[in-house]
Amino acid sequence: MKSSRLRAELLAAVVFWGLVFLMYAAQTWWLMSTTRTPPGVRIGPSLVWSGGFYLWWAPLTVVVWNLTRSWMPARIGWPAFLLRHLALGLAMAVVHVLLIIAAARVLLPPDPEPFWTAFTSQLRARCYIELIIYAGVVASGLAVVYYTRWRDREVEAAQLEAQLASSRLDALQQQLQPHFLFNSLHAVASLAREGRNADVVKMIANLSDLLRTVTDQAGPTQTLGAEIELARRYLEIQHVRFGDRLTFDVEAPSELLDLIVPTLTLQPLVDNAVRHGISPNVAGGAVRVRASRHDGVLQLTVDDTGVGAPPGFSLAAARGTGLRNLDARLRIMYGERAALAVNTQSAGFGVVVTLPVVRA
Repeated sequence: MKSSRLRAELLAAVVFWGLVFLMYAAQTWWLMSTTRTPPGVRIGPSLVWSGGFYLWWAPLTVVVWNLTRSWMPARIGWPAFLLRHLALGLAMAVVHVLLIIAAARVLLPPDPEPFWTAFTSQLRARCYIELIIYAGVVASGLAVVYYTRWRDREVEAAQLEAQLASSRLDALQQQLQPHFLFNSLHAVASLAREGRNADVVKMIANLSDLLRTVTDQAGPTQTLGAEIELARRYLEIQHVRFGDRLTFDVEAPSELLDLIVPTLTLQPLVDNAVRHGISPNVAGGAVRVRASRHDGVLQLTVDDTGVGAPPGFSLAAARGTGLRNLDARLRIMYGERAALAVNTQSAGFGVVVTLPVVRA
């Protein structure tokens, strides 16, 4: 990890300082080729000196970045921050000038000027430039450090939010399964109290298959076809209990059955329709389940012709588990891309779930 980071930093520094040197070299060649230069001035030595000046900063940039990575003002304080960088900046200036002169002595013809004399004069002439460049290198290093920390925090926050959403989703689904179980067992108990033993046996057999399907659904999503089948089975079980008082109709085009929907989307809605709409109504009623696609979204509708909602009903004030649970799961999974709306204006009660189109 550390070696790959060093390679990436060295590559970035070489590319940057290499481009700076190429631009300087192009400018120097253009000026010397289009204007009269003083006698004795040649492009070769000029490029050696400028090349040494810019290209030696590539490895020194990586050195500065790694030495100062932990020198954060918030950790060591501004006085220590400034003093450390002043000392390191002067040291880098000395090292840089030494490297420039050493490279020039190797690549150019012998210079009669003594080495240390040349070093002193070059350091005096370039010291302020060296410190300005050093400040720019430090600033770029700090920018990378702060960006990396910000990105890591964003990734950690996203991971934490995803884990929290997953935990909330699991909790909601686990809350809904016992809710479904208790309601189904209540239906069996009602048949037993009425002495309808044959219907009790038939309903327990169907309920066993249904509960196996529900408890095997470990994931947060499944196909619409599986959801439709689950809702149909549940309505068939309730039809055994209510007889002619309950009729139902399920409509789902075959081309929509492979779409992905949240697990246990339709079942709590048909459960609400039967328990709160049909059961209190002496004459019974009908439950209709529809799936359709409009304007690039999937719409699941469950409505009934039962007693309807109480006056002043709203989704926010709903006390039952089913609607609040489903609304919370939709917001966790899809945010604003999904919606749950209730219709209390006409006779009976209706719920429309809007979902993004996601194929298996």
